[in-house]
Amino acid sequence: MGRPAQFTIESRTEKAIVIRDVGPWDRCFTVTNDAEDVVRRLAAQPGQRVFYYDSEGDFGEIVLKPNGEFGCFAFADPRDVETLDRAGSGNLPLMSNGV
Repeated sequence: MGRPAQFTIESRTEKAIVIRDVGPWDRCFTVTNDAEDVVRRLAAQPGQRVFYYDSEGDFGEIVLKPNGEFGCFAFADPRDVETLDRAGSGNLPLMSNGV
């Protein structure tokens, strides 16, 4: 069993948290494989969205359930964070990949 995922917080606003998986993946879980614990450690506030760069450098979203726990993964684009901050609504469409 590996150690908890290691990540850096790239940005944190009232609407979104952006993190980057930094490994080392030979000793630690990836953010993707440790999503439940990552969400718990981030302590996102209601309405905040969690975006991340995975261990391959791909950008995605960790979708939270209404109670703040891990829900699923969704496709995302880094521009979504800028749009979210400009729009002020937090209502970007989700494109879940069903994982």
